[in-house]
Amino acid sequence: AQPINFMGFFQIRCGWLPWMQMLQDLLQTGDAVPSMLGLIAGHIYYYCEEVAPRLLMPHKLPSLAEFLQTGSAQVAKPASEEEKESSETDSHTDGEDSSEDSGDDQVEAEEEEQSTSPAPQ
Repeated sequence: AQPINFMGFFQIRCGWLPWMQMLQDLLQTGDAVPSMLGLIAGHIYYYCEEVAPRLLMPHKLPSLAEFLQTGSAQVAKPASEEEKESSETDSHTDGEDSSEDSGDDQVEAEEEEQSTSPAPQ
């Protein structure tokens, strides 16, 4: 918050400039509505340009029919989650054995060997 000189008499922080200009308009003209509308428009613009794009929102919203069929608890997933899930399923379907699968196969093979081998007497 850098200090600035307002009308050559007051030093204020930059964040207070719109409010001081609105106060000046109120004192000089008696009407602060245009300044208030400007502040509201500025806040809406900032939200739409800076805040809303950073929110985790789905790229494709479900149609009304999809929404009603699935219920309100399930809505479209963000694209990043869909890509993550598709990459996980692709890695399992590429024919590569994962370490979990090979570990299960080894355990099953050992159990079969134990059941087929004669018990020691």
